[in-house]
Amino acid sequence: MRTLKLFSSLLFFLFAVLSLNAQNRINSNANGVSVSFHQINWLAGEDGKGRNPINNSFVGEAFFSFSRPAANMMVGKIAYINILTRINGKQEWSVQNLPVQFPSLNRMLTSKLATHFNLGVRNGQAIRSISYSLSVTANPLAAAPAGNMAQAQVKAINFKAGGRNGRFVPFPNDLPKAFVGVRAPAGGGPLAGIKIGTTKVGGKGIAKIVEDPMGCVPSSLARSIHYLKPNGLTTTPQQTYEDLKEPLGWTEAGGVPPGDIVKGKNAFTKANNLPITTTAWATPKTNSDPSTKGIRISRRMNWTQFFDGLVSELNKGADIEILIRSVRDPLMFHLAMITSVTVLPSGKAIVTIVENDSQGTPGTETNKEKTLVFDPSLGRFSGTYNYDIMLAIIEK
Repeated sequence: MRTLKLFSSLLFFLFAVLSLNAQNRINSNANGVSVSFHQINWLAGEDGKGRNPINNSFVGEAFFSFSRPAANMMVGKIAYINILTRINGKQEWSVQNLPVQFPSLNRMLTSKLATHFNLGVRNGQAIRSISYSLSVTANPLAAAPAGNMAQAQVKAINFKAGGRNGRFVPFPNDLPKAFVGVRAPAGGGPLAGIKIGTTKVGGKGIAKIVEDPMGCVPSSLARSIHYLKPNGLTTTPQQTYEDLKEPLGWTEAGGVPPGDIVKGKNAFTKANNLPITTTAWATPKTNSDPSTKGIRISRRMNWTQFFDGLVSELNKGADIEILIRSVRDPLMFHLAMITSVTVLPSGKAIVTIVENDSQGTPGTETNKEKTLVFDPSLGRFSGTYNYDIMLAIIEK
């Protein structure tokens, strides 16, 4: 009898351990999350002006996609994605606790998220393969995940996104070793107080546009218009993009002056009888740049109010673009549509934007969703997008 009791206790213990492991970590081949890896050719070069492009840079990209089995952990629930990598024998926790939650199955299936991380190699050193372990957990991890390593090919891809006055994104010399989403709470367990707002569809469900150099403003606004699907809209996304150029005052040499964005968008919607209301929200950085003068501001707020407001508006069905300005080159601006905002208890925000990072490449109409971390203590994004947020443009 004593032996039977001992055996029963052992079975109960093993069942509990297996259940806990299933809840907090699921094998990447079964959980519906897949990842591919890229090494970025930085076409803008060190100076951000296209001189001396950097092929095979130290910037890596993890590109996530989702299938139906992931719904159990990610639809209506928060899950955390972690990646452990080994490159040239060096192991790194390259993606740390990226929080993901989707409001519906369709929203999840139309999403493809990208995060940048440091490959830990010198510029010019090509990486052809990578060893990695992918974990999806119900709670954030306090330490790097354990697990068997898989092998994946690494594809070299080009990166070129526009800004004002012919400049492009400067090279991220200060890119951290890892993409860090959230930190695990002391003692482990769930992290309370996370707020998430998302669009109804992900990047795969948002209009794709072939962009000219410096085409970020008309393309972002065209994506927005076709996301909202207002009555009276009869043009294709590409035609809407072309038709927006004139009222915006767009030129290939200079893009669109920031002060003309809202005015040009309103002129377009009025001329085409589209029932869209556009307003601009200021951030603590707005008044520091004279180029935003002339924009009628409907709300001014601190960073907490700003990001909480974005979450609320996204969940009500609004579309949002953010105007961002390079910290290193204050004359360089970029406009991008937001697909999600995650506000963390620390006050940081994870913002996902959708854009075509191959501007000026004929026939290229790829949407990529990129996750960026905003630190309010610094007042800017960190990593490859070292930018201030100057404005939010709200459309509904």
